[in-house]
Amino acid sequence: MENLSLAERIEKLGAFKTALLRLLRSQETLDLAIRRNPWFSEWDIREAVSRLLPWFEGNELAELASRYDFSKADAKNIGIIMAGNVPLVGFHDLLMTLLAGHRALVKYSGKDNVLLPWILDQVFGITPFIKGRVREFSPRKKIDLLLATGSNNTARQLDYQFRDTNRIIRKNRFSVAVLSGNEDVAELRGLTDDLFLYNGMGCRNPSVLLIPAGYEPGPLFAGWDELPEDRFSSWYLSLMQQELALADLEGKGDWKCRWLIGKRLRQIMPEGPGWLGVVEYANEQHLGDLLQLVKDELQVVAGREVLLGKAQSPQVGDFADGLDTLEVLARL
Repeated sequence: MENLSLAERIEKLGAFKTALLRLLRSQETLDLAIRRNPWFSEWDIREAVSRLLPWFEGNELAELASRYDFSKADAKNIGIIMAGNVPLVGFHDLLMTLLAGHRALVKYSGKDNVLLPWILDQVFGITPFIKGRVREFSPRKKIDLLLATGSNNTARQLDYQFRDTNRIIRKNRFSVAVLSGNEDVAELRGLTDDLFLYNGMGCRNPSVLLIPAGYEPGPLFAGWDELPEDRFSSWYLSLMQQELALADLEGKGDWKCRWLIGKRLRQIMPEGPGWLGVVEYANEQHLGDLLQLVKDELQVVAGREVLLGKAQSPQVGDFADGLDTLEVLARL
């Protein structure tokens, strides 16, 4: 894609839409991805794919690219180290790298090393131009920019290992959801999707719920109890059996359903998988103060920054941690 114009690159990238649609029809590939990582469910993989498809509709990519200057002619090597907590979570970094006209050197997470390689294999068959732009990551190869996502410990290690390389290294972040108490049925259904998609394992899944003083969240938990089991992965089902049994034994948890345990908190603090922190706020000032204390750790505030139900539906122009990677890629 080195000699292709921006318009030509965007046209070639349309092959990803075809590949994504093919993935939805490849039950064998979905099953293999789940066997490799039992935290994935078929529901989650299908949702992840479906939420990427709008990026290739209409003029989405062209409108995004129109905001940047890609006049630099030479392609650079972009190292991409992907996370694996959510299906295809590293896809955006790859897409932005190719959109900017660079070469992607990709290191897949061991937790998600089936889906994207399969997609790329399909894309390579459609357009050899992209095949020439994607390679396997190797620290021995010259890297002009590193894009990496991982835990805080991983981030520290990468920061040291690539201290002489231009880099964007994303650390742990979490999200919250805010209720006003006046939500309608559709908005509460959206909250359900925000909380439970990907078993709540993504940094965009709210792990803390902020409610106005006097709001009773018990009915929410009762409603969540009716969610079908096939929405969850086998490992999450096993986790919840253990967490619920332990919570009953130790007398922990203020609200419970089959799929989640709620814990009343005074400050915003992310809970572990299977748990939801619940924090009351007295008024808008108090809410603002609570959010301000953790602003550098927040990824999304559902119900404020994005609509309830859209926490895990980022647009193609939304960038993790608020860092515009496409701007950086355009300046290389």
